[in-house]
Amino acid sequence: HVLILMLFAFILFVKPVSAELSITDVVMDPQVLWLDESDTIHFSFVCNECKRAEIRITGPGTDMIDDAELKAGTPNLYQYEYKVDRTGSYTAIIRGYDANETNSTNETLSFSAFRLKADIISPSAIHPLLVYKGQKIESILVEFFLVGDDEQELTGMDMRSVDFELYLNEQKIDLNRRGRYDYDTENGYWKISFQMPDEIAPGVYDLTIKAKYSRRVVTVSRADAIIVKPSLEAEILYPTTNKFISLQGTDKITVKVRVSEKGKPILLGEPVFRFYLGDEEITPLVSQDPDDKFIWYLQMVVPGKEAGTKDITVYVEYNGETSYPTSLVEKDAVHFVIPFKGRITDSTGTVRHIRIKMENSDSSKYYFIENGPDGKYSANIIPGKYDMEIELPELTAIFRDVEITERNLRETSIAGGPINYDAPRNINTIDGGINVVKLVVLEFDLPFSVAELTIPYSDTKLKNEENLEVYWCKSWNFGKVSCSSGWEKVKNFVPNPRGNIVLLNTTHPSAFVIGERKELKIELDRELGYGQYRAGDKLIIKGQVSDEKGKAIEGADIKVTIVGIENISSTAKTIISGNFKTQIELPLAKGIYNISVKASKFPYKDAVKYFTIETEIKKEITFLNVPDGEKIYVGEPKDIKFSLMNTGQTELSDTRLFISGLATEWYQLLPVSVNYLGPGDMKEVELKILVPKGYCKKYECKNYYPVTIQAKNKEIEKEALMTITLRKEREITEEEPQASEPKESANGLEGLFTGIEGGDFENTVMIGGIFMIILLTALSIKKKQTEKLGQHPGFGLRAHPKNQNLLFYMKEGMRASHPHRRNFENIFRRERK
Repeated sequence: HVLILMLFAFILFVKPVSAELSITDVVMDPQVLWLDESDTIHFSFVCNECKRAEIRITGPGTDMIDDAELKAGTPNLYQYEYKVDRTGSYTAIIRGYDANETNSTNETLSFSAFRLKADIISPSAIHPLLVYKGQKIESILVEFFLVGDDEQELTGMDMRSVDFELYLNEQKIDLNRRGRYDYDTENGYWKISFQMPDEIAPGVYDLTIKAKYSRRVVTVSRADAIIVKPSLEAEILYPTTNKFISLQGTDKITVKVRVSEKGKPILLGEPVFRFYLGDEEITPLVSQDPDDKFIWYLQMVVPGKEAGTKDITVYVEYNGETSYPTSLVEKDAVHFVIPFKGRITDSTGTVRHIRIKMENSDSSKYYFIENGPDGKYSANIIPGKYDMEIELPELTAIFRDVEITERNLRETSIAGGPINYDAPRNINTIDGGINVVKLVVLEFDLPFSVAELTIPYSDTKLKNEENLEVYWCKSWNFGKVSCSSGWEKVKNFVPNPRGNIVLLNTTHPSAFVIGERKELKIELDRELGYGQYRAGDKLIIKGQVSDEKGKAIEGADIKVTIVGIENISSTAKTIISGNFKTQIELPLAKGIYNISVKASKFPYKDAVKYFTIETEIKKEITFLNVPDGEKIYVGEPKDIKFSLMNTGQTELSDTRLFISGLATEWYQLLPVSVNYLGPGDMKEVELKILVPKGYCKKYECKNYYPVTIQAKNKEIEKEALMTITLRKEREITEEEPQASEPKESANGLEGLFTGIEGGDFENTVMIGGIFMIILLTALSIKKKQTEKLGQHPGFGLRAHPKNQNLLFYMKEGMRASHPHRRNFENIFRRERK
């Protein structure tokens, strides 16, 4: 037991011994680096008990230290990559450090970097190698080096490790079967030779060589270094596409061909030639140039053809070999042409100079044509489409895609050619409203797509170049020197004031006028101008239109608008005196407006005048159907009806009605106020008038009463006048029928009192008693109604200065003995009902 305790104490108190710091399992890949294949070298190693590890690499142009990276998921495996950019020998020192970086360990490695270097000395693009098919090539020279710490030339001593591959463009030449390579010790380069394969077509080739050493490869190339030519070569010198032969019918021609055999003229024998004009073979007579043995002449008769162009084809054979290419072709080398001719004179018969340039749209063939002193021009032209540029004294024109055929030219030659030209100087105005600055006529009688015209002019005839315009006549009478169809304005012309020229495109060349429109003038009525008008009123516009010299213009279109308001306008036309009259309805809004008055008549320049007005919103009320006068009888009621209308443009509220000129107890006005009247609204008003019986006996009455009816609110007031003629009470004539019994209708109790007269006393007492009962009842009811009527603002029962009312007069009538006073009481009762 003592032994076990001692062992346990030793384990507890004795410090453990650490593992040793070390670098193991070092791997470097590759150990020899070929930079033509890769530039990266990889390191990996195990660093035991290391806190960190680093690598120091020294070599050509470098001495660097960098930390190695611990591989993820491993406790002590480190990795590092290094990119090499120079050849030579390198040393790598791997060093590991413990946690305190007081102890370290290291490992040292070495590696080398190499590359191959090659160069084609000959041939090159500057000095290419010329070789014929089947010929042997002896002079391809190549330098080859191994580059490490220095350049080491690879020589014949390295023959076993050296190999070459040769390519013409992408085609490989088998050097093992057709060629060889050797090292030239004297000159210090490799020499490659080979037999040119027959399958290599003539042409210019890039030369590519792959130089190999110990299975390592470097590739070098030279562009356009080798020219392969056929053994038999031929070329057509005349005629060609650019130097063609023109024929108008059957004619003899000579074709010139250059022939060589391996770069030399043929001196023994004669080549075989076959000649084709289009698809037709023609047998030529062959001869060799005595001075230049390379040149051969083919002479033959060519039959006439339809106008147009023909290709020529030549086949050459010699000693069983054909030239390359097999057929020699020249496009459009023979032209069968047609005459293009005419004569240029103006309408006076004067010869005018013309220059024409014609260029074929497809082949770029071109002709220059110019007329002589007699005005005639002529040229033989190949049929086809041309761009034709024409220069004349007063204009230049380019016609695009002109179609020239035998038929077209045959038709125009009858009329003196396809071009007519004139520039009259005695026409000063056209259509009465255009001053002529320049007039030119160009007629063209061939189909084309578009014509581009350039017309110069003199600005000395212009008042204002901004007014310059161009006009076109569709049908010009060349003999009468006049326009048969009328002048039309050209919209798509482009002016160039600096150059004093006009540019335009057209599909119908004819007569063109560069002109300046005369200006119209407007004189407005003097009453027009700034002023205030009611909104919605009709504004009358009057005026006169004339030209620059004050001559009246008939038939001018007048348009009147309010600037900024599209839907308000009016139109008119001027009469023979140039005068016009029209009207517009002003906006229903307050504001300041600019009025535009425009006069136009083709071809004059428009004239516009402006003036300003101000509109106000109308506030107005009107009485309608108010009579001038009415006749009224004392004691008889009269109803006068009329209307109150809002004739303004705004809403009216709280409009009160007043009557003056009548005693307030005479009338009742219904209604006495109107709460609302919209624009155009109307309200019916009733004026009830009753002059009590006996009023004029007690008070002084007049025969005529001027009455004022007034409507008034916060904004406006309006009055209407009428005259009331007052007549006395109507007298009952003998002819009037007397009632035999009381009437329950219009006369009320009047019949009752009438019936009492002449009766006996008993009847009178009985009837009087009944009447008193009825009267007391009526008075009680009437008192309440009178109190209410007195409070009504339009019924003046309490307004009379004598403080009298209708009830007073009714009582007085009761006490009166005259029958008509009793009638008044009945009438009053009926009116109250």
